[in-house]
Amino acid sequence: MWHDAITRTHSANIEVRSMQRFSRLSTGDPECAWDMKADGTTPDLVIIDEAHHFRTPSTRRYRAVAIACAGRDLLVLSAT
Repeated sequence: MWHDAITRTHSANIEVRSMQRFSRLSTGDPECAWDMKADGTTPDLVIIDEAHHFRTPSTRRYRAVAIACAGRDLLVLSAT
């Protein structure tokens, strides 16, 4: 759904990361933090869909997302 929506916007400044990607990261992994883009910018807004998967603070995915999203505006979505 998100890939289709992004394609319709014709925006090249959007990145999608999967829940599984965060589940595999440790908190010391540099991929926890958003990498700077080629133009020196980092995301201003992070949208977390299916956010109920990130609700347990003791999990690896919760900690990885918390690090990645620190200092960013968040839009947290969940139908659950």
